[in-house]
Amino acid sequence: MSVATFSFFTFVSPYLLDVTGVDVRWLSLGMLVFGVCAIAGNLLGGYLMDVMEPIRSTVAALAGLTLNLLAVYAFGSSPLLMMVLVGSLGVVFFCLVTMLTLRLLKLAQALAPDSTAVAAGLNIASFNLGTALGGGLGSLTISYAAVSHVPLVGALAGATAMAMFWLQTKRVRRTAAGGTALR
Repeated sequence: MSVATFSFFTFVSPYLLDVTGVDVRWLSLGMLVFGVCAIAGNLLGGYLMDVMEPIRSTVAALAGLTLNLLAVYAFGSSPLLMMVLVGSLGVVFFCLVTMLTLRLLKLAQALAPDSTAVAAGLNIASFNLGTALGGGLGSLTISYAAVSHVPLVGALAGATAMAMFWLQTKRVRRTAAGGTALR
């Protein structure tokens, strides 16, 4: 999920300048929109974890991330639409950050209650690793293709994350023998 987001977002400035063709002043607007929407995404993620089935809502959010990046690729030449898509990327990504963090902490409480602090630390480390890998993946994409292809690679990473999450949740449910299924 971090790989998907940051394979594109690491290069949002050259994408907006070279593909969308915006003036430099639009970059500040894009960053502002992303930041404000990130706050909304955190709130939305917590709300969804409270009111929906966590696995389905997380899979839906991962699908939303993938679709968002596909839309960035498809509508990259529209400045106004790109501002909306950069904002929705902030919403979806930070919604996922909250959802996955809460899920991990619940799993840690159920499986290793004395290690929740370690789980929280590893969670942050995994997001940072994903950010670094995403930037690396984006740079390879630019080196071997073009900056315009970065959202496609991000979408592929998002679809991969969704598939891996779905498979992992099936495994966790199978191993939760006898008791309540872990979510």
